[in-house]
Amino acid sequence: MAVLGRRAEHISLVEPGCPTAPGRPAEATCVAADPGFSEATAVHEPLECLPGIGNEVRLRFLEGLHVLYDGNLQRELGYASFHQYRDRELGRARSTDSEYLRVGRALDGLPRACVLFGEGELSWEQVRAISRVATAETEIS
Repeated sequence: MAVLGRRAEHISLVEPGCPTAPGRPAEATCVAADPGFSEATAVHEPLECLPGIGNEVRLRFLEGLHVLYDGNLQRELGYASFHQYRDRELGRARSTDSEYLRVGRALDGLPRACVLFGEGELSWEQVRAISRVATAETEIS
């Protein structure tokens, strides 16, 4: 009963107390490997809550990137431009970071979308699409 070459007992990626998945009670925690659970459950439970954790991390990244870019802070790190910093430190394409910066700025004015994304209720693809068309006024409705 291997899962991608790993046994379920090795999938305890998330410790008790991790953020809960949408629709799960607040006291629920992600399941670490437990002999009382089936292998499918041991794999499924962490998968339910990990997207929310990933979104929280992405929100922190968006905020940090936004602060670094707007504050021109890459100069303090010895880089002449944000693009030079991005190329050498982050290794991503200009278009990728442009999209991160655009979405991060948009989320500053979309508090509800920001919260829903952070909680895992919205995916990255959904928040990207919403941030293209929503405004603070339309988000309320």
